[in-house]
Amino acid sequence: MPPSVPLPGDESITLRALAVASLYPASLALENPSAGPDAQALARGLRAIGAPRAFHSAALPIDCGGSTEVAELLMGLIAGREIEAALVGDGAPSLEPTAAQLRAFGALVETTNGTLPVAIRGTAAPQTRSFLLVAPSSATRSALLLAARGAGIPIAVGGDKAFDDVTERLFAYLDATGATAIAIPGDFGEAAQRIVDTVLAPGASARLDAVNVNPYRAGLLDVLAAMGAPVARANQREVCGLPVADLVAAYSPLRGITIAGDLLARSRPEFALLARLAAGAAGETRILGRGLSDPGVPFERLPNGIAFPGRDADTSRVSETTA
Repeated sequence: MPPSVPLPGDESITLRALAVASLYPASLALENPSAGPDAQALARGLRAIGAPRAFHSAALPIDCGGSTEVAELLMGLIAGREIEAALVGDGAPSLEPTAAQLRAFGALVETTNGTLPVAIRGTAAPQTRSFLLVAPSSATRSALLLAARGAGIPIAVGGDKAFDDVTERLFAYLDATGATAIAIPGDFGEAAQRIVDTVLAPGASARLDAVNVNPYRAGLLDVLAAMGAPVARANQREVCGLPVADLVAAYSPLRGITIAGDLLARSRPEFALLARLAAGAAGETRILGRGLSDPGVPFERLPNGIAFPGRDADTSRVSETTA
């Protein structure tokens, strides 16, 4: 058995744990939190609105950096209370899907061409309690759940078939146990990098302990199994309501597959790694979906996706768009 490789705490779970913890009266400690810039930005934003115990309007604009997730979680926390804030930042993608849902909730939300800066004023009298998400967005879902908890009402959120259920899991765990700490599992994105490096290197092996293996986040593990490189999951358990396992990976020859639908949705955060695996596989790999970015390795464009010729294929037909 190879020695374990330490991993930083999962950043997305850290963000949700910070947001959820702000809604409980007792102090909640985070164990192994991410120390990344997004977590720091959210912590500053929480202090600016008085969380966790004395929520109030922010005196100054809150800098979310370039993180859409930070902005959306703060929008959710503000939307469920009679407070207001201005959110600023640089380069955040569209916030309009979340803004639209929070407007339906009853908050006043003004974006700037769909993104930051944002002006938001929350409400103590929500107008809507049933929501339908037309596209997968774990942050939008979390924002609605945070708004509802702040306003003290139940809501229903449907329509999102590829959501990340971390926020629900944390609320359920804390409500059931009254715990005073949340242990953050190892970051799956960091684990994925190490796993891909391992399965592509002859003779290599690696063990990664206490990794986040939420099926909505860890789709890459299913991709690897389909390509002929299953990653062993040892000591599977729940920690603070979150699915965790120790992962053991080893070099394996890969075969080309088709990645689409639910499998693509659950592995899309590792899109660049999917491209590396496809380039190292025997036979063609197809990734079928819209809005796929150039992955940085040779591929061919398809009407609804891209195709990788694989390591043993003739690459003379690869699209010139990758040159």
